[in-house]
Amino acid sequence: MTIAREVQLQKNENGYRLISNPVKELANYRGRKYKKENIVIKDDTKIIDAESIDLAKTEIQFNISNLEETTYTFKLSNHNGEELLFGYDNIKKEFFINRKNSGNTSFSEKFANKITSVGRTSTHDNLSGTILLDKTSIELFYDNGETVMTEIFFPNTPYTKLSIEGKNQEFILDNIEVHELNFN
Repeated sequence: MTIAREVQLQKNENGYRLISNPVKELANYRGRKYKKENIVIKDDTKIIDAESIDLAKTEIQFNISNLEETTYTFKLSNHNGEELLFGYDNIKKEFFINRKNSGNTSFSEKFANKITSVGRTSTHDNLSGTILLDKTSIELFYDNGETVMTEIFFPNTPYTKLSIEGKNQEFILDNIEVHELNFN
């Protein structure tokens, strides 16, 4: 199951496009909040950890303007060295999710044997996204719902840190807003 979504049909310069975003009512479940602007990202830069926000039930919104020809990688990690990688490769013009080292993958050799990727359809110079985390699932809504990805993962212990890096390049994360979600 995924979060309830609002689906719209929008017309753009290329024709019609199906847009999908989390329902607005999700905001009713927001708890603790972290917000920061103009973060200089060098190498692997920590954004937030589990001492501030429970990363197992989180809504994250971000924006990167002036995209450079690089790969922007978010990393959820824990003390066991497990990590879930996801982001955008601006050279290939595609979004990706890498579950290879995300935790327990031993139940199937096909579960995490390849990186999930999808091409970007937007031609904007900035990248916006909403990330929803719910213990063992991630939902990614890029470019105001123009591209959506969902995956599951099975860490042996909860992820405790969210970081981001640009491949061999420094950049500015314009803003990021993280909300802990209060679900029963």
